Amino acid sequence: MTAPSNFIKLASTSVDEVMAQPETEYTVSWKGYIDQITKSDIKHLLDGKPLLLVVDDEYNVVIKLAD
Repeated sequence: MTAPSNFIKLASTSVDEVMAQPETEYTVSWKGYIDQITKSDIKHLLDGKPLLLVVDDEYNVVIKLAD
């Protein structure tokens, strides 16, 4: 059985598209997005290891593939 994804699939990384999602209706700020992910990053994820993204030296985002 595959776990459902918590990610919302977007066509672009524009702020307008992000903020147009119903799930963002009550969010209070925009802290950016994962600008680039490398093949090495994907391999790291496929190896079962998480990635950490630090946004604006303040917010931590951890990404891990579901089993």
